Amino acid sequence: MVALNIETNVLELIDNIGWQNYFSIQYPAYIELVREFYTTFEFKKPEDFKLNSPRVVQFRLMGKEFNLSIIEFNVAFGFINEKYASTDEYLNSACDYSEHFEPVSLYKALSTSNH
Repeated sequence: MVALNIETNVLELIDNIGWQNYFSIQYPAYIELVREFYTTFEFKKPEDFKLNSPRVVQFRLMGKEFNLSIIEFNVAFGFINEKYASTDEYLNSACDYSEHFEPVSLYKALSTSNH
């Protein structure tokens, strides 16, 4: 992210949706569950996106399909609590990203970088 000069923006987006704790988890993990989660994770942003838009975050764990809003996901994973999720501060914290943003291209650039 540093090489692409996007570190500040990405960290700000992560912080704004309440996921900073997720990226700092330092506990043993069940590799099979982590792989299942990551390989099935999808973020489907509707045109009228809000943090409480349903079925935005989709993934599978232990064979069960999950379809959650950003708020439901953040509360379920313990990134925020329900009280904070209903505050104007949180509800107004979401940032948008460019319609030209291509996560696959970004991933390829990051993973094949010689930096």
